[in-house]
Amino acid sequence: MFISWLIGAFLCGLVDHVRRSTVFLPVYSVAAVFIVVVVTRKHRPPKYDFEILNSGAVRSSLGFEVRVSNLHAQYVEGDHVVSWQPMPVNRLVGKFSISQQGIVGWDAPFVSESMSTEKKQQIAQAVFSALLYMQLVEEGKIRPRTRTSRA
Repeated sequence: MFISWLIGAFLCGLVDHVRRSTVFLPVYSVAAVFIVVVVTRKHRPPKYDFEILNSGAVRSSLGFEVRVSNLHAQYVEGDHVVSWQPMPVNRLVGKFSISQQGIVGWDAPFVSESMSTEKKQQIAQAVFSALLYMQLVEEGKIRPRTRTSRA
């Protein structure tokens, strides 16, 4: 890849030298920088904007809800739900393992619907972000946007 870029730069410089101009090499350099930035840019995750519904539940502006209690955690998208049960660490404390690998699929009655790896990754990332948001609200580090009633 780098060798081909060098060859292109050399050829543009050669054309500029033969034509006694300074057009091709600068245009090539700007185009090369643009291409490198576009190709190497990482996919940015969606910006989650949450609102508190009640204790243990938040809704995202992207159309999903995350509900958490001592007994379970749920990701709700329309009428589809993904649930997690806590794994007992000891008798008093449970721990949720929320990851792409931990998502088997949708809960009943949508068990037969397949779920892509990308969707599982999106769900795990969304739930993790919601849990982090709820933790920061609980600790008083951020002020929540609360649901307002409309008349």
